[in-house]
Parts: sequence; C-alpha cells; structure tokens
Amino acid sequence: MTKRPVVAPFYTFAATQLFFALIGMSINNGGDVFASILVGLIPTGIVAIVCLSIRAANRKHKPRPTQQATASGNPEVDAVILEGRQMLNQLEAVKGKIRNASVIYKTNEIIDISHKVLNQLVKKPELHSSVKRFSSYYLPTTIKLVTNYSNMEVQGIQGGNISATMEKIENALETLKTAYKNQLDSLFSHVAMDLETDIQVLENILKTEGLIQNENIFDKGE
Repeated sequence: MTKRPVVAPFYTFAATQLFFALIGMSINNGGDVFASILVGLIPTGIVAIVCLSIRAANRKHKPRPTQQATASGNPEVDAVILEGRQMLNQLEAVKGKIRNASVIYKTNEIIDISHKVLNQLVKKPELHSSVKRFSSYYLPTTIKLVTNYSNMEVQGIQGGNISATMEKIENALETLKTAYKNQLDSLFSHVAMDLETDIQVLENILKTEGLIQNENIFDKGE
C-alpha cells in the first residue's frame, strides 16, 4: 500500500503564517502587505522551530520493542529450548485449573526452575547433552501427572482410588521438584570448576609476590 504524504504540517504552517500576517497588517494599519508578511514570518519561524524540536525529542525517546534472546546459535539446542518452553506453557495452563494450594505451589516451583534451566541452556548450548532427560522425560511426565491430578480434582469425589492417586501425584511432584533443582545445580558444576581454577591461580600469584602468607585464604570463608 502506497504511503500518502503527510500534509497537515504544511496546512498548520500556512494557517500560522496567515494569522501572524494579519496581526502584522493590523499593526501597520493595513499598510504594506509585504512588510506585514515579513513581520508574520518571524513568530511563525519560531513556532516551527519549537514544533520540530518537540517532534525530534519525541522520536528520540520513543521506546523500542524489547527483544528477548531466545536462540543459542545451535539449531538442535534451539529446538529443545522451544519445545521446553511450549511444554512449560502447557503446564502453566493445566496448573490454572487446579485448586489445591500445595500442588499449585509445587508446580510453580517446577516451572520456575525449568525456565532457569532453559535460560542456562541458551547461554551454554554445549550443556545440551546433560539435559536430555529433562526435556524428553521430566517435563512430559510432570505434565501428565498434573493433568491427571486436575482431571481427578474436578470430579469432586473423595473416593478411595481418586484420593490415593491424587496423594501419590502430590508426593511425586515433591520428588520431581528436588530432581529439577539438582538438574539446575548440575548445570553450574562447570562454573564452579572454572572458578576454583581461577582462585587457585590468583592465590599462587599473590603468594609469589609476597602479598599473602602460605595459606589458603580463600578457604576461610571470611
């Protein structure tokens, strides 16, 4: 579609010029029209400059849409991340149908930890191999459990089978929550190893330069 030119500013400029020209003519008592137009150009120019300045400032401070970093640069890993987020959206939707506060809390914890796992995978795609069970088993199983809990809860019946199964699901979610936490913790194991190496090198340099005694000051926790 062809973009039509904006003509409103030109009409505004012409109207402003005419207004101040008329004022100039009244000041000149209807004298020289050309002089009146010149008198009108001065305030018109000032108004135009102010308007253009305001417009430029508005453009400069106009907020830009926030871009969310969702890609790791590895197509295989990106597919896992996308699938994981889709499953988390599904889990979020199922959770919204549940009334049990304890189950809601545990599910929220699992969702929060899962997002952190995926975010870490975006930053460190080389860790993909260590989260295969997370994306292929943990998340699908969690969705299945929460979905079945929701279906049973909506029945509103305290039958033996229903109540016992719902209790087992709630206990399983607690176990899964621990597994998710351990999964996230494992992703930071390489960070801990790298930091330990850096600290050891720094400690050796400080000892060599005589800045510290022959002791592991970083192990004191002070």
